[in-house]
Amino acid sequence: MKDSKAKFHKYVEVDFSSVTAKKIRQIRKPGSPDLVAMFSEKPSEFEHSDLHAGDYQLLGADLRQPKELKSKLEASGLDFDMPTLFIAECVLVYMSAMHSGQLLNEIATWFKTALFVNYEQVEMGDTFGGVMERNLQQRGIILPGLSSCKSLESQKQRFLDNKWESVNIWTMSEIYKTKLPKNEVTRIEAIEFLDERELLVQLLDHYCISIAFKDSSSKYSHLKDVFS
Repeated sequence: MKDSKAKFHKYVEVDFSSVTAKKIRQIRKPGSPDLVAMFSEKPSEFEHSDLHAGDYQLLGADLRQPKELKSKLEASGLDFDMPTLFIAECVLVYMSAMHSGQLLNEIATWFKTALFVNYEQVEMGDTFGGVMERNLQQRGIILPGLSSCKSLESQKQRFLDNKWESVNIWTMSEIYKTKLPKNEVTRIEAIEFLDERELLVQLLDHYCISIAFKDSSSKYSHLKDVFS
């Protein structure tokens, strides 16, 4: 982000404590790329799982425990009144629908203005979705939150049921066909791995991106359709 000159107040990364502890060791590992030099402040650790470095914050927390998460966010110095972008890549599906709904509800309550970008499975109730689920189960991967991934409507409704004002949603197939630059599509289709186009289309039909928005300040309503 800094290389691209993007302007932001604070970048906060959240994961399980066991994962963040490994990341902290890697950041501090001699011979690793000098990430520390990019931080706005000298990093300090807390309980070997949290790293506070000014505009970069690495926090160990269980997203199923909102009180713990909020406490960690407050300790990081995050300003809940500033517009905040959340990005989740196949995260909510690893929680039960109850826990992910609770998380979305709390975030919408804490933050005055927020955009939530969620990349996740969809249409998991059809035959191809069933095959995907069984393949994951055979690899020992259980996804408790699949009930919210049955359709585009269920993905959309999970936000609307939890204090988010509006949701835009697209399958990856739709994004691939209508949103990507033509030269990027040409590059992707030249890759040998994508010889089976029908399989690619099926896969893209079963993943989606949702962008939910809420603004209790009424100052940033123009952001609602920024990605539409």
